[in-house]
Amino acid sequence: MDRQHKKAIEAILFLWGEPLELTEIARALDVSKKDARLIIEEMKEEFQKDERGLMIKKVGDCYQLQTVKEVKGIVSKFVEKQKVTSLSSGCMETLAIIAYKQPVTRIDIENLRGVSSTSTIQTLQKRGLIEEAGRLDQIGRPILYRTTNRFLQSFNLEDLKDLPQLTEMEKYKIEQEKDHATE
Repeated sequence: MDRQHKKAIEAILFLWGEPLELTEIARALDVSKKDARLIIEEMKEEFQKDERGLMIKKVGDCYQLQTVKEVKGIVSKFVEKQKVTSLSSGCMETLAIIAYKQPVTRIDIENLRGVSSTSTIQTLQKRGLIEEAGRLDQIGRPILYRTTNRFLQSFNLEDLKDLPQLTEMEKYKIEQEKDHATE
């Protein structure tokens, strides 16, 4: 039965393309999340051992088929890539604030940046890099923002813990900017 499950997982991940939650994979196979995770981990080892052109990458609590680094250049030449415009420095700054301080409100972002962030937040939402994470329980009920699995995928991170660590000076600077913004 495991062989059948492995074939199904491989086909599902191939067809889906984007990172797929473990819960969805388990549901499709009609197995527990624990069993689905064990099967996928075994598949990851098999892909690596067989030196295949694809690998299964964990992205948060999701899994995705990806091209291995060794053949990425060849595949890139073969496939006409969709041109992805790079993010502006304002978008990158906003994204960094959200990634490190999430969940965070637009006002908090603007206080740190010192400029309006409405359009950068909209751009990041359109690109699927951030999403709403609820509302803050205070007057006006401002929207909270957090990063998405697409953010993790775009920056080749398995988890937010993989973000580069802020130095003590960077942490101090952020706190100082925050204090000045609230004065």
